[in-house]
Amino acid sequence: MRRLRRTRYDVAIHLGGASTSLGGLLARLSGAPERVGAAGRGRNFFFTTALQADRHPHKVDQMLAFVRALGVEATGERCLVLAPDERERAAAFLRERCGAVRPIAIFVGARERKGKSWSLESFAAMAARVRAWGIPVLVVLGPEEESSLALIRGALGEAVYVHGLGLREVAALLTDCAAVVTPDAGPMHLAIAAGAPTVALFRKPNHVRWGPRPPRGEVVFDPRGEDSAQALGILARIVGRSG
Repeated sequence: MRRLRRTRYDVAIHLGGASTSLGGLLARLSGAPERVGAAGRGRNFFFTTALQADRHPHKVDQMLAFVRALGVEATGERCLVLAPDERERAAAFLRERCGAVRPIAIFVGARERKGKSWSLESFAAMAARVRAWGIPVLVVLGPEEESSLALIRGALGEAVYVHGLGLREVAALLTDCAAVVTPDAGPMHLAIAAGAPTVALFRKPNHVRWGPRPPRGEVVFDPRGEDSAQALGILARIVGRSG
């Protein structure tokens, strides 16, 4: 805490919801004279400005409201800006591995214990159809998926598999893809922020709060986590193929 206070922050913004208090406590203890967060019973004293989070159904709108509370104009959704050399390295990598046709990226990981993951069979069906369209498949693996690489490779088949990359490297690759398919996980938010056409796979109805909004992407909602046909229909429209 001493190191936090020594920085002498002007503003602290707690982006968590009203059900969490640790972040609000840290904001209060930071010493920042301006502190913005979501209102909640017993925690409003953490903030100099406490806003009603439920007034904004989508998380992006809530975050922008926090910024506007500080007198900063904030409209629309924010973008991840990549440097030209980052984009060039990603494009060169994809040309070398995938050829002249821009691939469709698939991220298979998500937290099963939170009910977010989709079946490996559904991703295998998507990968097979994408290859039948003559489009390369790029499979993005996070640290949690690396231990299951053999299983994933056996299910999805021929594809370019990438892992061990930094966030900005992954974002640059996704930006240069024709489309991205991902469950509700970190790469979904990364793809949306990077401007990649995104098909977001949800098993929970909270996609209203967390999912992409057109034109950034589209949501497929299936509590079973199996509806590859709907996802393929959206992909076919994006890349101009017959579903």
